[in-house]
Amino acid sequence: MDKGYGGASLWDQVYASVFRTLIGYFLAVLIGTPLGIWMGISKFAHRIFSPLFSIMRPVPTIALIPLIILWLGIGETSKIVIIFFTTLIFYVVAVAGGVANIPSDYKNVAQNYGASRTQTFFSVLLPGSLPAIVSGLRIALGIAWSILVAAELIAAQKGIGFMILDAAQFLRIPAVYVGIVIIGAIGYVSDALLQWAGEKIVHWEGV
Repeated sequence: MDKGYGGASLWDQVYASVFRTLIGYFLAVLIGTPLGIWMGISKFAHRIFSPLFSIMRPVPTIALIPLIILWLGIGETSKIVIIFFTTLIFYVVAVAGGVANIPSDYKNVAQNYGASRTQTFFSVLLPGSLPAIVSGLRIALGIAWSILVAAELIAAQKGIGFMILDAAQFLRIPAVYVGIVIIGAIGYVSDALLQWAGEKIVHWEGV
């Protein structure tokens, strides 16, 4: 493994996977955070989007790969979209569920003191949503890493997922172990960093 795998160094394999995972993850967070909050505080949004996410959540990611290839081809975009789409589903559900559990008394008290809807959102609903957002970020990151191998089924030539799949096919078991350990180690470190950041941001609750 000191010379890499499949014509690429181990660092190149790691970089390819980290790039795909983080791009898909950050896109899911960028879109999923406002959508999840909206679903949590709006009955209208919940009625519109909740059935859609309930339908898509049980669908195995691998079942979507033929459609993604048909729509987007076999380039980098299709791999990132697989990670983004699967991560988005679980992240939005986690955030919306947490936001919906904010006690209505908090909102009522703010409104009784004359707070506008904007003031109520920024002073009550958004701070109350932070624990759910932080927990959702950790869940989403774990999902993003776990779906990496499926994403790299799409004609990948580099990446830890590609390395694991290719090595397993040719019974190169040490390479399989190396890939699994690398994904586990990166996932553990990134989750620990998120947990540390969450404890600083949401210091009044455990995350």
